[in-house]
Amino acid sequence: MAARTDNNRIVNFAGNPRLINTFVNVRITDALPHSLRGEIVIHED
Repeated sequence: MAARTDNNRIVNFAGNPRLINTFVNVRITDALPHSLRGEIVIHED
C-alpha cells in the first residue's frame, strides 16, 4: 500500500486492501531517495 505522511512524503507498506480510506499508524523502517518504507504498528490495549 502507499500513503502520505503529515509532511506529504510517500510511505510504502504492506497492508490489507480493507485498509483503503482508513488511517493507520505506520513505523518508518527505511528511507529511500524518493519515498519511505514502513510497517503497520498494531496497538494492543
